[in-house]
Amino acid sequence: MNIITRIAGAIALVSITSPVAAMELNGGDFNVNYSWFDQKVGDETVDTFSFDGAVEVGFNQNFAAQLDLGRYSFGLLDERGTNIALHGIYHLNEATALGAFYGADDILSDSTDFYGVEAAYNTDQYEVEAYFGTGEDSGVDGNVYGVLGAYGVTEGIAVTGSLERADIDGGFEYSKYAIGVRFSASPQAALTASIGSAEAEAGSLSGSETFFSIGAEFKFGQKAGATFGRRGLLKLIPGL
Repeated sequence: MNIITRIAGAIALVSITSPVAAMELNGGDFNVNYSWFDQKVGDETVDTFSFDGAVEVGFNQNFAAQLDLGRYSFGLLDERGTNIALHGIYHLNEATALGAFYGADDILSDSTDFYGVEAAYNTDQYEVEAYFGTGEDSGVDGNVYGVLGAYGVTEGIAVTGSLERADIDGGFEYSKYAIGVRFSASPQAALTASIGSAEAEAGSLSGSETFFSIGAEFKFGQKAGATFGRRGLLKLIPGL
């Protein structure tokens, strides 16, 4: 929490002391995604349709803030969820960034707050992102962490991969692994596809299920996108 307080305080100080004219749009993105589990429940597909976006504003060469907003539709539950998060970002250089985030997931008339730290390293060929977050809801604590990356095989094709995990007090553990490909029609637009496994364990019970995902990504701004990806529990669920 001390690290988050320091970063947030530094960003607030820079935003207050910097002229309004110095603020500029670094970049942003908008994403549409559909994912589903291999197995059905009866005749019902266990799936998720989501769309989310992010906007990043720079205060100077190093400090920036990013706002995320997402909407999730879960087919089996016939429920909708909303995610919002704010990131404080410190750009060490053109490739490396450190950040802290605070956000909330809202679904089933319940809201869960979360916060954490993150780091990203992006070049023309490599993308690596890692985060650690924690939160509490109704007295139950939980941690979520993950590593995501991409490697550019050619100018328009990249292999992607991710490993994300949630540990909830009370003995519930959830892991999500995925590997995929991203086809870029231009620096601003791409199509994605992936296959992965979602694994859950609660006490002596455990299980895993294969899932698939397809999507589209659109980026804008001078940096062609936002620095960090989305945070929260809702984005970890391929279908519900």
